[in-house]
Amino acid sequence: MDLRLYIPQYNDLEFRRQMLSDPETMSFNRGKDPAPDYNPKTGCIDFPRGTWALWYGFWMEREPENFYAILADGATPVGEVSWFFDGEHYNAGIIIKSEFRRKGYCAPALRLLCARAFEDNDLPALRVSCSTASLAANKGAVSAGFRRIHKGGGRADYQITNQEYLTAKGE
Repeated sequence: MDLRLYIPQYNDLEFRRQMLSDPETMSFNRGKDPAPDYNPKTGCIDFPRGTWALWYGFWMEREPENFYAILADGATPVGEVSWFFDGEHYNAGIIIKSEFRRKGYCAPALRLLCARAFEDNDLPALRVSCSTASLAANKGAVSAGFRRIHKGGGRADYQITNQEYLTAKGE
């Protein structure tokens, strides 16, 4: 495994569009309240090319508030990681393309995201929320050093602080 974060160029967003339109990849996202550009039956999210410029400006030009990267194993894109600041917390996100799930990418991807958050940006903490039904996602969060801070309503919330990350690294 040669896992790395790749900061996409504008045209690389085609990978994201394909992921978000794949019902298998987005199955974790099914059943939420209807919203524009979202299909609650499939979990898919429309990401048409006409929206890329606005999206790119929001995510790619606002670090440390927002961060987005494609997760690649060598030259092969396998998913994406991100965080955004909601005014109170930095919330992490991870999507692994369905064909690459159950291959051990979750925890290493979250570790790479933590390195970017804490070593490069000195964020105070990162949170991630998972469906309690997704045992792999919950296990991946714990394996990456996150600790559970809340469970209920079918969701489990995890957090890792900057200090916890640095202590685990031995610094």
